[in-house]
Amino acid sequence: MPEVLFRDDQTPEGKRYWEEAQSLVPLIDQINRSGIPAYLIDGWFDIYARDDFVIFANLTVPKRMLIRPTDHSEIEGKGKDVDYGAEAHRWFDYWLKGIDNGIMNEPPIHYSIMRGDGTTTTFAAYGTADEWPLNNQVLHRYYFLADSISTHAGELVFSLPTGASTQTAAYTVDYSTTSGEKPRWASPATVRRYPNMRANDAKALTFTTPALPQAVQVTGHPVLHVWLSTAAPDLDLFVYLEEVDRQGNSTYITEGCLRASNRALGQAPYAYLGLPFHTFYETDVLPVPAGEPVELVLDLLPTSYQFSPGKQIRIAMTFADAGNFTTAVLDPAPVVTLLQDADHPSFIELPVVELP
Repeated sequence: MPEVLFRDDQTPEGKRYWEEAQSLVPLIDQINRSGIPAYLIDGWFDIYARDDFVIFANLTVPKRMLIRPTDHSEIEGKGKDVDYGAEAHRWFDYWLKGIDNGIMNEPPIHYSIMRGDGTTTTFAAYGTADEWPLNNQVLHRYYFLADSISTHAGELVFSLPTGASTQTAAYTVDYSTTSGEKPRWASPATVRRYPNMRANDAKALTFTTPALPQAVQVTGHPVLHVWLSTAAPDLDLFVYLEEVDRQGNSTYITEGCLRASNRALGQAPYAYLGLPFHTFYETDVLPVPAGEPVELVLDLLPTSYQFSPGKQIRIAMTFADAGNFTTAVLDPAPVVTLLQDADHPSFIELPVVELP
């Protein structure tokens, strides 16, 4: 595979590699014109979790979507949540044999809801929806608040910072931070296995809520807005959504990542669920101005997870994922300043579904 770093990189034949040679999007119009029904099946830990929602949003043919509590390697397996083979038979019985089994009378989207089990996630239940994002989601904005300018650990709070541009959190990049040896990025070939993220959190810049007084269900696409400044010429930001138990154990839920120089936003050429769309064109690369505030806006891969009462919601940010992504190592390691004031509010927006 050639090195293709940008969306406008071209193949030897002159096609844009990511937009034409390796994308389903150019085929959407052909699929829609064909009228052939489509059943999309994905997993919350699949590397394509966002992509299938985007495809679903752009299909006009009869369609259905199932999101399982799995990674890419497990999608076709029989699990506690669903019998994949039986579900496939239902679909083909209806469309190929004309058996009216009611499958098309059901809501078109079925999604698994997960919860924590120690330091892992487990299947809890299935939810259904007629549209995505969910029409009953409420966007809860959690702001970052550092306890002091030197600590790596701060709070997630509902209140917008009111001070002038003086509140900051300083962090020296640690290039040994990692999401483990078998993350979702390896799951096309092997089952993902996330470690207790506690050790990684100790090296990261973290922001955590107090213990939750009641269950909180996050279903959809978290979106991060973070203001940073640094003397480094570029940064690779990795952000993780986690649940922390009373013993301090940390469960991985989902993540997002973005290279700071690729922060340029544009208009998606197709329905994009209202998410931030990065052009990733080489012509849109933006240098990181030394010592000046820079805002990074990115979505985390979608999830549906129910945080338990007494546990905490955590956002952990690092600037390397050793063993999984290639990040230039600078010596000495740069200091990154996270801004968290009224002029530069840093926050995560979580799509929360109100529980009965």
